[in-house]
Amino acid sequence: MQKIPMQRSIQHAIVLHLYQPPGKLQWLLENDRSALQCILLSYERIVRHAHKYADVARLHVVFSLPLLRQLQDPTFVAACASLLDIPALLEAYRDADAITFIGSGTHHAPLPHIPREDWDDQLRGERALLEGVFGHGVKGYWPPAGIFSRVMIPNLVDAGYEYVLLPALTLMTENRRPADPYRTYRLSYGDESLTVVPCDVGFSQAQAHGLDAPWLADELRNGVAQSPATDAPYLLTSCSDGDVGEWFLREDEEEGFFGRFFSPYIEFCQTGEFPIRPVGLTAYIQHHPSQRPVRLREDPLAGHTEGRPVSSPALEGLFASSRRYWALAEGEATTTLAADMQRARGLLLEAQGSGFVLDQEGRWAGMRQRLAQVDALLPAGAAKGDNRDPSLAAATITAEVETPSHRAAVPPAKKAAKKKVAKKKAVKKAVKKKAVKKKAVKKKAVKKAVTKTTRPATPASPARTAVKAQPVEVEVAAKGPATAGKKQKP
Repeated sequence: MQKIPMQRSIQHAIVLHLYQPPGKLQWLLENDRSALQCILLSYERIVRHAHKYADVARLHVVFSLPLLRQLQDPTFVAACASLLDIPALLEAYRDADAITFIGSGTHHAPLPHIPREDWDDQLRGERALLEGVFGHGVKGYWPPAGIFSRVMIPNLVDAGYEYVLLPALTLMTENRRPADPYRTYRLSYGDESLTVVPCDVGFSQAQAHGLDAPWLADELRNGVAQSPATDAPYLLTSCSDGDVGEWFLREDEEEGFFGRFFSPYIEFCQTGEFPIRPVGLTAYIQHHPSQRPVRLREDPLAGHTEGRPVSSPALEGLFASSRRYWALAEGEATTTLAADMQRARGLLLEAQGSGFVLDQEGRWAGMRQRLAQVDALLPAGAAKGDNRDPSLAAATITAEVETPSHRAAVPPAKKAAKKKVAKKKAVKKAVKKKAVKKKAVKKKAVKKAVTKTTRPATPASPARTAVKAQPVEVEVAAKGPATAGKKQKP
């Protein structure tokens, strides 16, 4: 086993993702107050332990804006007063120097699956709001559901982000080998680049479901022993939801994440004898900048369809409503419909949240409801676009991967797409017609043979009749289980 040269040469960044779909907390308040209390207490435990161990602890919190908006709703806050003092909770987060806040988009939107024209508004608005509420700069980006494309890099850089968190298994080196999960990289698109922080999948799963400090130390030392030597300290980044699952939500805190793992872990670190040291990602990247290039194994905007939402009228409507809004925004209508346009814009961006776009069963109704309000607010004469499938919109952006640009690529010819589909249908129809004809001919031949053997016997000898009947048995049996083994009457 490779010897680790420095006692604190392994540094650890813990990331907790907090997200609740719009309206979820209000629904729990009305239908399941005990579940709501467990969720609210999970938020309180995070900030309480950040203050308790402020000298050593370092936590990264992806505090999604859909969640923050619910916690800022005056009616909801007043109704929850007996469960938790929410204003005091948010103030405690603001005062927690041991917490680094990470962004995930204004409405937690999976950017590769929404219109590209809306990306900037999904990125810039969130950073300003988070920094206003918590008083801390936001430099890191967490892509919802891990859905990320290199095409997003210029927009992220323009919005002020410096690094992105991605699953280590989605990364590979320039020579197409697996990326080392214990070091940072640079990912480029055109002239722009971002630092990439790999999230170790195995340790992230353990963080989500259950682990303890001695196990972490042993497994991590074994892991870095397989890692190439580096001048910078080894970096483990473990990421998980912080408000989902029994490990984080159980009422008995001593049997959960903070009682069984975090508190003992930090107390070991305070002794100075533990081989791991908590670290803030912003500080680590500043002290140990990386220029090692990395690639994505698959890019959702580079021709790969895995993980893309299936076509649906709701998703087609999302793209159509966005085109309709932008057609108005670029025209004269904006001067006379400023209030309606602003409200329609907010609803459109909200409809692009991951709770709507990625949840194909339960929340498309919510998307349709918001898009209906958008259409009602926009003038009837506005162009609605071609209502095409969003997968075709993805193909539109695919061309950009080869030639980086801040502008959207020209859509492929719609006629060519229709012609290709029509040709495919025609070939399929011809093959089916040929198969039906062949089956009919075979059925006719079998029927003819059976008819021939069942005619009244001629003066021929019995031996000759038996010989004639034999092939008919074999012919009929070959048709399948329904007739197999059945002999024809002479």
